[in-house]
Order: sequence, then structure tokens, then C-alpha cells
Amino acid sequence: MGYSTPQDMAQSQSLQARISGCVAMEGEAQPSAWTAQHIWEVVSRSEWADAWDYATDQYNVNQNPDTGKRTDVINDGMILAAVQDVRGT
Repeated sequence: MGYSTPQDMAQSQSLQARISGCVAMEGEAQPSAWTAQHIWEVVSRSEWADAWDYATDQYNVNQNPDTGKRTDVINDGMILAAVQDVRGT
């Protein structure tokens, strides 16, 4: 994992939207604000960085170029586990 990987993930609008969607489904009243406040805690996970780096290193033109939208890179279970961990639930 390079130090730029968490930055790339934190700046991904698609990944932020997916995290906010999860947070909303977990009952957070202000999911976008929560995501903005906790994005670094969520994306700074080694398994996320490994998946992100692998996907960007192995990218080909037949894949969605928006890595943050790809559920085969960061799946919904990973998002839910990270959100619940950060929220302490």
C-alpha cells in the first residue's frame, strides 16, 4: 500500500456515495456528514488498500474505470464492516 492509496479512495465520489448509503441504512441521520467526518477511518484499512491497488494495477479497458463504484474491489460487506467498526456497533 502506498500512502496515496487512502487519498485516492477518500477522493472517490462513488466510494463516498456507497459509504454514505451504508451509513444511512445503519440509521445515521446525516450520512453524508458522517462520511465526510470519518472517511479516513473507513478507507485506511490494509485490506481495502490491497484490493484498490490490485484493481488499479490490473485495470483493463473492459472494466469500469471508476474503481470506487466497482463492488468487486470494495464490496458492500467490507463497507458495512468498516462502518460498523468506526461507529462502534
